[in-house]
Amino acid sequence: MIGFYLRYALSLAWLLVMSLFGVALAPFLFGNRNFNSMVAHFGGWGLQKILRIRIRLESPRPIEGFQPCVYVGNHQDNLDVLIFGSTFPANTIVIGKKEIAWVPFFNLFYVAGGNILLDRKHRTRAFS
Repeated sequence: MIGFYLRYALSLAWLLVMSLFGVALAPFLFGNRNFNSMVAHFGGWGLQKILRIRIRLESPRPIEGFQPCVYVGNHQDNLDVLIFGSTFPANTIVIGKKEIAWVPFFNLFYVAGGNILLDRKHRTRAFS
């Protein structure tokens, strides 16, 4: 049981490290279409090590070969968003709820990557 809580605590600490990594790179790579992919791969790599998880893609070609397209993540918790970072395609942006703007550090590189924040409470604002 201690191992679970230790890995959980390390995962949260890694999220902070990943966010600080993104914040440090943001001024230099602001608007770069591959910024999201770089930060996501770094974060996913660390979490896979901490949680002892391996992700294997079974596609015969790289996931980038399917672009242009829409990737939909129907996550049940927040952890899968971080774990799937290792498979995050280049030249991809993310659409998230506007509350992400209140998450310290994470919000800075989220916006720097050109990602989109939606106001889910006001449907008409989400389309503009």
